[in-house]
Amino acid sequence: MNIKNILWFVFLVVVLFFIFNTKTNKQIPDVIEEEQQAVSVLGPNKEDLLALSIAPGSTVTGEFVLEGVVKNAYFFEGNISIDLLDANQNVIKAGYGTATTDWMTVEPVTFISNVDATGLSGPGYIKIQNDDPSDGEGGPAKIILVPVVFN
Repeated sequence: MNIKNILWFVFLVVVLFFIFNTKTNKQIPDVIEEEQQAVSVLGPNKEDLLALSIAPGSTVTGEFVLEGVVKNAYFFEGNISIDLLDANQNVIKAGYGTATTDWMTVEPVTFISNVDATGLSGPGYIKIQNDDPSDGEGGPAKIILVPVVFN
């Protein structure tokens, strides 16, 4: 074997290494990006949720405090509906949150809720909905769904 064949062999190994390494590195971010897109806030008014102390896809257990910020028009007398739903979006536990800033404004409003997920398990949702004492007479409900895992 002469030096020319050895150099060609080394060149071929280096080229194959870079090709394989580039494909592997390219696939990893795509998988991570797909997973991040798979778990996101849902519902017809999802853009109204500006911040939440629980990330979509998080595991929640027992009693916990939920804090968030929504665009206006979700509150009645300072209350907002916070329900826990099963994977089929059936209400498991109904609850509410309370505005912690002025709720009679066109600005975003912060809220807090003491949520009790004790005894729940499996995938589900936290449903944030406008508190509507007129049962829909004022228009369709504003609904935000945050996927979670109860544990």
